[in-house]
Amino acid sequence: MNLKTKKNETLNNVLSKKYRLTDVLLTDKKRRTIQQLIDKSPMYLWNKIHAKHSNVSLVRVAYAKLKAKVAIKRPDLVKKTEKEFEAYKAKKRLLKEQRNGTLGSSNSRFKKVSSKLVNK
Repeated sequence: MNLKTKKNETLNNVLSKKYRLTDVLLTDKKRRTIQQLIDKSPMYLWNKIHAKHSNVSLVRVAYAKLKAKVAIKRPDLVKKTEKEFEAYKAKKRLLKEQRNGTLGSSNSRFKKVSSKLVNK
């Protein structure tokens, strides 16, 4: 594999902008594949992905491998990230129900929140 090629050059006809295991990422002025980063410096890649306004995103298989490596070293960090993601999904569901007008109905997921919002 030629490590001098850029991601855009190796993935000309790609529908997704997510990195795969064989894609090359420029890190610390060195070009490394995602697989190499997962093996040698998983915490660096984890922090790069979960940084604010990050443009680095992995496909599911690569993220699962990275998450397994990080969970061995820092399980608290993985749990924190999962909690934040669950809160993000719940907020999106709440806003969707509020936008669709199903928040106060009987089939709403948010029973306590819906009763408070409907009474206002």
